[in-house]
Amino acid sequence: MTQFTPTKLEELNTFQLFKHYAALQHSLPLLTSESKELVQAEMEICANLRSTKIDSIHYVWTDNESKVEVAKQEQKLLADARKHHESQIKNIKSLLEHLRCTVLRDEKTLKGKNYSFTFSPLKETTLELNSNVEDWTEQERSIFCVEETILTTKKTLIKSIDGSLIEEITDPIKETTKVIPNVEAIRKAYDNGQPLPRGVKLVQKYKIYRKRILRGNVDALPSLHSKEVLSKEFTNSSEECEGSEAFDEVSSTSS
Repeated sequence: MTQFTPTKLEELNTFQLFKHYAALQHSLPLLTSESKELVQAEMEICANLRSTKIDSIHYVWTDNESKVEVAKQEQKLLADARKHHESQIKNIKSLLEHLRCTVLRDEKTLKGKNYSFTFSPLKETTLELNSNVEDWTEQERSIFCVEETILTTKKTLIKSIDGSLIEEITDPIKETTKVIPNVEAIRKAYDNGQPLPRGVKLVQKYKIYRKRILRGNVDALPSLHSKEVLSKEFTNSSEECEGSEAFDEVSSTSS
């Protein structure tokens, strides 16, 4: 027998091993030489088990750190995937607007076999900016730009226990100033037929509504690649339309 007590040491947790070790240690002065040997042997086993459990804290800590890093990577991958698909949705909407402009002309609904897309023009045109305002002339900047200043402040409220305001402190933290396009001035100039800065245009965008067409049996879903949606004759068409750049992007992305 290598233990003085019948305690199943392997079943004790770290805290219980510390308590058991302390109890054995305090009992030593009261024991005979033979009993002391058994107690000391049990204390050694207890100390070894305790050390192993203490080491396991490090292993568990490290394991969880690894899992946190994996979770961070997964979050990044999910964020990247979401951005990719959001970009694809934007490109698909531009493709549909391109079809609306080049095929439908005066109609407002594009119909497939199982689905239709109805276009409702937005009330205001959308500004598309393909140049830097810093590259505009001084005259263009003075007409078509405004200066935007963003002030970030910290407000501290000190109140009594009953909620009465004792003091209010506002500290400025950051001030950012930048020159941005004046959308209203650009719209007004566009409506009056005045020239706009290079790389600036106003385009008509649409709210697109999807509708399911129910008629008999539904065929298997077609390919989702945009190249198969349009014929070669259409993709090679030289006809220009607002949104064609986005259509080209979708075609290249889908390949």
